[in-house]
Amino acid sequence: MGFNADNAKQSDVCPYCKEIIVRGAIRCRHCGGDIKTPKRLKIVPSWRRPFVMGMYFGVFLCLAVVVFYYWLRYW
Repeated sequence: MGFNADNAKQSDVCPYCKEIIVRGAIRCRHCGGDIKTPKRLKIVPSWRRPFVMGMYFGVFLCLAVVVFYYWLRYW
């Protein structure tokens, strides 16, 4: 079982011992380290991030106060 180009396409590197392991392995056969696939991060649209939502709320609140003030003063 030598290492060739076909094996290179089907192999990965252990993040602990840096040895070549089979792609999709759960545990490294060299060091015994658990190989876990990284979790995907949730991609949140920019307008749904908390800071941006706070800015939208602040702008809306300021506009509501200004409209209410002018409504009381001039009507």
